[in-house]
Amino acid sequence: MKRCYLSIVLILILFAAGCSNAAQTDYFPPPGELYDIGGYKLHLQCSGSGSPAVIMIAGSGDFSLTWALVAPEIARTQRVCTYDRAGLGWSEASPYPRLATTEVAELHALLQKAGIAPPYILVGHSLGGVLARLFTYTYSSEVIGLVLVDPGHEEQKTRQEIAVQQSMDAAVSSSLKRLSDFATKAASGSLTEAEISALINSNLPVKEQAEYSFVLRNKSIFWETVISETTSMDASFAGVRDKQITSLGNIPLVVISSSATLELATTPELSVKADKVMRELQREIAGQSSRGTHITAEGTTHFIQLVKPQVVIDAIKQVLP
Repeated sequence: MKRCYLSIVLILILFAAGCSNAAQTDYFPPPGELYDIGGYKLHLQCSGSGSPAVIMIAGSGDFSLTWALVAPEIARTQRVCTYDRAGLGWSEASPYPRLATTEVAELHALLQKAGIAPPYILVGHSLGGVLARLFTYTYSSEVIGLVLVDPGHEEQKTRQEIAVQQSMDAAVSSSLKRLSDFATKAASGSLTEAEISALINSNLPVKEQAEYSFVLRNKSIFWETVISETTSMDASFAGVRDKQITSLGNIPLVVISSSATLELATTPELSVKADKVMRELQREIAGQSSRGTHITAEGTTHFIQLVKPQVVIDAIKQVLP
């Protein structure tokens, strides 16, 4: 069973339905450490040693466990850190709007608080790709390599034709209704394993599958944050567009595109149009560095790191000094 991912601005959420009433007595503590960055704590998990540190950034509606098949391999030779944005995974909620500029500042504060010194290799998936580019633009002296896994782009909607934009908005609106229902059920402890099972990728190790299930079923703040991050997306991307990030200099950069059509809109026809624009934008990102490379991972869905993790591992090794 493939996990139907939560990166709402890049694809429609597919939900499972069920009626299980199994008791939810499991509990999974944070696998990493919590660091206070100014009145709220973010979850960071690091392993391995060696500089530069590899920092992995999950997509919208996702969190650190998405790197479970990649991080351990990189940790054999490098310091590697995964983290949860505020309100996701094991991190506490932030009092600030879920804007890309804020989330990048929070990541920087987290790394400083945890004593993870630059330089960094950033690995970003989906929305995490936008955040990785913005982090690189904002803290250019601290980043020496980038791997972007099926990355989003701040123009992924605004560059579409009007009919596609409207369809993308309709898809998000439909998803938000179900997300709200999940938040309510998680708060009352009535969100069942059957309802969220399709959101958990069976390629993950058993432990990580159980941890995913625990977070999704028991943390209403997770769903509330996904809603907030989604409803703030237009404003968030507008803020990134204001930066006019068109060049990343000569930083080593690998952009990996998935081979499947992203279901960005409400119909297959409009999704094909939207996907074409997304792929053009991903190629443009690769061209923002004189040392940029674009590849397509054949036989993959949007979650390349879970379907073909070796592709991501190889790309990270490629940009290491």
